[in-house]
Amino acid sequence: MQKFIFVQSDEEIMPIGGLPLAGALLDKTNLNERLNKIPVAILKGTRISNSDIARSYLGLLCQGKNDFQYIEEFRDDPFFKGHLI
Repeated sequence: MQKFIFVQSDEEIMPIGGLPLAGALLDKTNLNERLNKIPVAILKGTRISNSDIARSYLGLLCQGKNDFQYIEEFRDDPFFKGHLI
């Protein structure tokens, strides 16, 4: 179980600094299991799970980005993938 300690600081926080907390909170909701139970039409090529799409979008929203096109900036970002998705 991850524990988070909140400390007041004068240091600037990175825009993605809250992703580990958001990811941990999402894990408590069973969102992955619930979203992945929803059937979708499978298209040719790689299938991306419903939960991966939702968590990716929520990660963007946590950073104030409200358009899914911004996901391209994080396609190869291990921090984004490791802490939210």
